[in-house]
Amino acid sequence: MPRTRRTFTDEFKREAVKLVKQPGTMVTHIAKDLGIEQSVLRRWVSQEQGGVLDMRSNKPLRSESVSEVERLQRELRRVTTERDILKKRSATLQGTRSEVRLYRSPSGLMDHAFDVPLGQRVLRMVRQACQRSR
Repeated sequence: MPRTRRTFTDEFKREAVKLVKQPGTMVTHIAKDLGIEQSVLRRWVSQEQGGVLDMRSNKPLRSESVSEVERLQRELRRVTTERDILKKRSATLQGTRSEVRLYRSPSGLMDHAFDVPLGQRVLRMVRQACQRSR
């Protein structure tokens, strides 16, 4: 059965590193008490020493902010792709052959050379021809 990856808050990581830095403490005991692997705790300590883990409580981890930016960029790419697909789809649907549009101009006259009753007669004739061909 696959193990699920646990995530820890910035505050938890900071407190764990503070515990390790106290004199007379051992990484193995602290990791066991906190219920985490020794390697995870050692990584946090090395991140703090390397400047990745900021010990100020109001600052998030730089790696977390980078991962958040990456997640947002992936989401932006996905949403942009969806938008582009929908734009293309709406452009192709505008001029379908089965669609008949009649518009009135602002002057009240039809833009096309035929009026609505003539268009209705043409449609009726087309329907009748289709029914006869069946």
